[in-house]
Amino acid sequence: MNSPAKRDLIKELYNACEKKGLGLFLYYSYGADWKHPYFYSRENGWANARPSYTDPQPEYKFKKDADFKNYVDFVHQQLKELLSQYPNIAGIWFDPIMGYYSRPDLFPIDSTYSLIRRLSPHALISFKQGANGEEDFMAPEREGRAKVGEKFEVALVAYERNKDKPSEVCNTLQPNAWGYNKKDDGNHKSAGDVINMLDDANKINANLLLNIGPKGDGSIPEEDIKALTEAGKRINLK
Repeated sequence: MNSPAKRDLIKELYNACEKKGLGLFLYYSYGADWKHPYFYSRENGWANARPSYTDPQPEYKFKKDADFKNYVDFVHQQLKELLSQYPNIAGIWFDPIMGYYSRPDLFPIDSTYSLIRRLSPHALISFKQGANGEEDFMAPEREGRAKVGEKFEVALVAYERNKDKPSEVCNTLQPNAWGYNKKDDGNHKSAGDVINMLDDANKINANLLLNIGPKGDGSIPEEDIKALTEAGKRINLK
């Protein structure tokens, strides 16, 4: 309510999904937070943990590992608020996994998952291909299988525990980004690309979660409408 919108946008979305009988999942960026003063710095594990500023930014207060608890407490409070106010939330997607793999010692992932299980036992949990292997399903990006470096032992362990669980591959109609970027106009994926992505997902017995980046006015890019309409017609002809 303190945002520029001055509205509870999650409540509006939640109520709309409840009315239609749809399950609502919420994306939560647990593995990276560029706004919170106590998220760890670039120099402490992962280059994308912070933007590459030329000069130190005074609002960032992380100095030592113990400071990270302030961030975790903030995350847990937000999860409590969301899951208490909107009890039928169907699941939580955590991201980005590299923020966790780079410093797994900072994240009390077991406690985070336990909090969700206690407040919303029905809610599903995913954290890309896996953080500790206690996720309900795998949600890798694009290729459909985790590309994990050997140095991340925690990633390999999680993948082994999750590899036989249900999988949902997420991809975009934009060339790379998850949001709309005007410079990508004309280069979005075609109907043929959509069919190929579906086929690839089917080969590994996975769902395909396909992202559309709406324009600033909320409308869907015309080339995405065309691609999805044509793909739908082809599928219905099979």
